[in-house]
Amino acid sequence: MLRKNYFAFAGAVGIEFAGEIAANHPSNPVKLIHSRGELLSSEPLPEIFKTSTLRILREHGVDVILNERPRVDYSGALPKLIFSSGRESITAGVVIMSISSAKPVTGFVPSDAVNPEGYVNVDTKYDCSLIYSRLFA
Repeated sequence: MLRKNYFAFAGAVGIEFAGEIAANHPSNPVKLIHSRGELLSSEPLPEIFKTSTLRILREHGVDVILNERPRVDYSGALPKLIFSSGRESITAGVVIMSISSAKPVTGFVPSDAVNPEGYVNVDTKYDCSLIYSRLFA
């Protein structure tokens, strides 16, 4: 099996990806990169949970890089992470962009099916029948 360097951008999903890859492929290096000084920085979680998450990831061999937001250059044969802080660029085998947007992406949904906040209208059973019949969110 080809050895790859895996890079995931932090957030709850990125943390899960990094942990799963490290647990299932321990011979492949995994780096988790987060733009803030602590993991799960925008989540309303107790501090002990955040610090425990960081500790457990590191115990499982994940190299956690905090306070960095590299740009990914896909122009070569392999993606390259370029850091604005002066940290040396890193060539990656796989980059998992697990960052999220704080706003809904519903531009493709008919406007009459979206509420004023931009979310799709659903009922208590997540039925989207305002858009299509028999479609659930």
